[in-house]
Amino acid sequence: MGWSKSGNIRGPAGANGTGSTRTTTTVTTGSVANNVSITVDIVLSKTYLLMAIQTSKPARVTAYESAAARTADANRAVGTDPTSTAGVVLDYVTSDATAQGLSPLVTGRNNENPVTTTIPLRVTNMGSSGTIDVTLTWLKVE
Repeated sequence: MGWSKSGNIRGPAGANGTGSTRTTTTVTTGSVANNVSITVDIVLSKTYLLMAIQTSKPARVTAYESAAARTADANRAVGTDPTSTAGVVLDYVTSDATAQGLSPLVTGRNNENPVTTTIPLRVTNMGSSGTIDVTLTWLKVE
């Protein structure tokens, strides 16, 4: 990174030398009953910026820094803030299948040892029984 003559900060160079490219990644759960949670993993990058979230039906989606953080947070109710050291990256409730922009962008990371690109999620069905598609739009940082 460096400074341009106008004083703007340049981001890290990507494959084309201009920075990271927006990526959309989807994970589909198994069949989930209403008000039931399921754990899934999504592959992003070691460190990432979340730009948008979309689910195929109403759902609560929680992203974590580690599988251990996901396990420890299993019983936290909707509307209850996690502790600052809980390893919760994002806790978002969708009401329909519309993509929701995240502003400000959400910075996340995998904090496993060793660090991987696998991001643990917990998805709670807030609608009719069935599978749920979770789509994240994100930028690679690391």
